[in-house]
Amino acid sequence: MSKKLTSKEVKERIVKLRNFERLYPIARKKIAKLEEENKKIRSLLQLQSEIVEKLKLRIEELERMIFG
Repeated sequence: MSKKLTSKEVKERIVKLRNFERLYPIARKKIAKLEEENKKIRSLLQLQSEIVEKLKLRIEELERMIFG
């Protein structure tokens, strides 16, 4: 059996729906922006990791040259 909604409940649900319809596109834009930012940060992190690895190798080489 389906429950009949009161007029007040119908109005509340309509308000909720309008809020969701208004907020959804804004949220999608924010999500897309954050995903793009995340992608850039991951790329930068990868680059930094490669630089750190190269620097470690150089330090190791210099230590061998200095300390034998």
